[in-house]
Amino acid sequence: MHITIGNFQSKDYQFKFGENIQGVEIKHDMQFAKTGNLWIEVRHRKNTEEKYYNGGIMRANNTWLYAIGNYEELYLFSVKGLRNILNEKQYEIKSNNLDTSQGFLLSKKDAEYYCAAKIETYDIAKKDDYKINVDIEELDFDESNANNRPNKDFDGYVNGKLVSFKMEKRTFAKPRFKNDFADDVQKVCMFNFVIEGKSEPIKMSRMTGTKINTEAKHIKAKGRGKKEQEEYNALTEMCIKLGIFNIQDVRNDNTKTLLENLKNAYKTISEENPIYIKTKLARCEDQKGSYFKEFYDSENIDISTIKLTNMENKNVITK
Repeated sequence: MHITIGNFQSKDYQFKFGENIQGVEIKHDMQFAKTGNLWIEVRHRKNTEEKYYNGGIMRANNTWLYAIGNYEELYLFSVKGLRNILNEKQYEIKSNNLDTSQGFLLSKKDAEYYCAAKIETYDIAKKDDYKINVDIEELDFDESNANNRPNKDFDGYVNGKLVSFKMEKRTFAKPRFKNDFADDVQKVCMFNFVIEGKSEPIKMSRMTGTKINTEAKHIKAKGRGKKEQEEYNALTEMCIKLGIFNIQDVRNDNTKTLLENLKNAYKTISEENPIYIKTKLARCEDQKGSYFKEFYDSENIDISTIKLTNMENKNVITK
């Protein structure tokens, strides 16, 4: 799933907030392989002397994703979706054999119908007939795609062009608390680039906020004798690097001029009228607002390194 889980270490925190900061509940159903049913818990108690309290999918914490299964099959559900199933009373609430848990049985067929995703593993240690040596010709391997990496020069720069940018709404997941299951919906600016690949052009998109900020975030100076330089928020910095904004207009806080320049660029930049650049790429974990049309080693446009170029490199990024 590529989700890093940071579990809370104390029982108090797990009871108050959830199993982990990511809001993912993971359950190992040891009876699933035998019965073909998943046990979806709704109430729990430590022993039969206590009263039942809300547990499992009914706990009031940050859990939004419910993962349950075994080492061979894992099903992912939204907690909200499982609660909806419960509210519709499709399934009978039962107690387990120890009378310490109450829930309902979800058949494998229904689990595959309702789940958001299913993950299957293959344990080669348990498969005597599994062959380690596989003829390479039997694999469905796209060599051209493997070779199509950004075509970087000696200094790590790659040629490219901005072909469009637009405003759009994006949904961002946020931690779930209590009964708040809504995600954040925000407007963003999406800058769409085409960069030179080893065998064919590669599409990449870089996301920024929508606010122009003429106040420098901080001054940076690298190396002895280097001049100090302002650094602005992502949208403003992107527009400066692309030549859409004049740095002097930014310093003078000429917001009217900056807005006019941005609107004009919005109307005129296209595949037929792009802005040609060269840029370095940065790992996605080093960038905020990275979004990839295609996934090439998790690299994307590094705004701070963008340089304008002429049209000499036009052919290599339009073929």
